[in-house]
Amino acid sequence: VWQERQELRPTVRWSEMMHEEHSRAFTVAKIAKLDLLAAVQKSLDKVIRDGGTFETWKANILPELKRAGWWGEVSDPALTGTDQPIIVNDRRLRTIYRTNIRMSIAAGRWRRFQAQKELFPYLRYRSDHPRKHPRPDHLSWHGIILPVDHPWWQEHFPPNGWGCNCLPEQVSEGMLKRRGWKVTADLPPSARERFYPAGRTEPIMVPKGIDPGFSYNPGTAHLRAI
Repeated sequence: VWQERQELRPTVRWSEMMHEEHSRAFTVAKIAKLDLLAAVQKSLDKVIRDGGTFETWKANILPELKRAGWWGEVSDPALTGTDQPIIVNDRRLRTIYRTNIRMSIAAGRWRRFQAQKELFPYLRYRSDHPRKHPRPDHLSWHGIILPVDHPWWQEHFPPNGWGCNCLPEQVSEGMLKRRGWKVTADLPPSARERFYPAGRTEPIMVPKGIDPGFSYNPGTAHLRAI
């Protein structure tokens, strides 16, 4: 899945690319130079292929970022695409790493779930409730069991936000019986909130509890895109 995102698209704001667009192209907000964007993509490709940690990835890409001037306080519009100074630090790098890795893994999971749905016809939502401050909406979805192809998964397939550690779990008919689980009959109400992305003229509607930009299934979005 990751290898098929070969198009490079410079952006200033993360909201300039949404949903299926991320399945076709690779971007890092506020990197305006294609050669630097390509270097970041190549470094992430290596860690996805070979394995590694954030610290491993950071050690490999940081010299490249420093040579290009994209580190610390950066005030070069030709490099960032904006007249406003930006701060590039460990936190920004961690967000780039975690978001790309997790969405790529999620798309790969969806492919696996589709291939194995005759044996495991259901998915169970597992919230990251061991966190000290779990997200109430994500916690309310913990334990929901639905068929793999249920429409609910098109917007609620995790991760569902920045830093979300929720996971989908494959479930067979045998697991349902052994553990006393049942397919969810009544889903909790799903309110929607209006979100106005910076740089876009039209608002988008986002399910309550899902961060803007995450209310899609990266696996099916990728298949629609190609």
